[in-house]
Amino acid sequence: MRLLGTTIHLLLLSGLLALIGPVARAGMGDVAAKRPIVAASCQTCEWGALAQIVAAALRPAGYQLQICTTCNELDSPRYVAYARVPRNRTAEDIELGDPPPPHGRVDFGVTEPHLLEWLYEGKYLYSSDGPQRQLRLLALIEDPVYLLVAVRANSGITDLAQVRSRIRAPRILTEGDIWVAPILKRYHLTRSEVQRAGGRFLDAMALHKDADFDVLISSLGSLANNVESDVWYQMSQRYRLRYLQLPDELLSQITDSLGGEKVELPLGYLRGVDRPIATVGRSGVAICARADLPDEVAYQIAWALDEHQALLKWAIRPFSYDPHTVWKAGPVPLHPGAARYYREVGYLR
Repeated sequence: MRLLGTTIHLLLLSGLLALIGPVARAGMGDVAAKRPIVAASCQTCEWGALAQIVAAALRPAGYQLQICTTCNELDSPRYVAYARVPRNRTAEDIELGDPPPPHGRVDFGVTEPHLLEWLYEGKYLYSSDGPQRQLRLLALIEDPVYLLVAVRANSGITDLAQVRSRIRAPRILTEGDIWVAPILKRYHLTRSEVQRAGGRFLDAMALHKDADFDVLISSLGSLANNVESDVWYQMSQRYRLRYLQLPDELLSQITDSLGGEKVELPLGYLRGVDRPIATVGRSGVAICARADLPDEVAYQIAWALDEHQALLKWAIRPFSYDPHTVWKAGPVPLHPGAARYYREVGYLR
């Protein structure tokens, strides 16, 4: 009877494992086989570009990363935190040439450090999520962007305060993110106020840029041709722009509340920049995971990026590797495996 009971127990257990096994295999990228699923974004976007570099850096160690090009926008860090399954492609994703997403749940990802920090703490755009303390940093790669404001030079506008008085129905070209919101609020250029005046908002990240604008405001200012920033690359070449200086107290308000730092846009950075312009800058793309990522995998990712830094200089973005910052992203803890590598090479003490 005891033997029969044991046999039945084993049969039940094996049946349960047979049911669970396929779910588990379909549920996560195959980390053990060195085929983890990485949340990124389109191949010509900053997160997607860095994901491809991570894949190339890990290839000599036998890894074949499965890159999700649709795990993007504000949900990007959520795919990592909640081990989400990648969403299907939209028509825009297909137009960008993105391949179908991998099948399974995300193992680690690439995103902006401030999004990672905000989801970790459950604040701002992620206040409804609550703190996601399972998130861990693997590496931060430098990638500077500027908060920039410009108008068409022939408008005669020299201060954003003049827009509402000189242009009856202003057309605002912007991505309208949380960094831009304080500017729009200060100058009564919010979506509701502009639409009430008969004006309109235009999407600065649309695939087909609408050039019929009066004001261009973006927190992703960079001389690069990735989808998020190429509006500056294109519009500064197609039109004469006048770049406006924001008041110092407004710049302080933005850095005090959201982060970033006060920097200067260099003379000549874009066509029409005829002087250094004080503004807000931020830098970095974060490679992140959950605490359950195996230590050895986290170690190998940290090692591979350091070992193959040379790959960064050939990217669509001005990526760079800084030993002083690669291991930190605000309050987000380092993954123990990555921390072990940074300590071994002396970057982290």
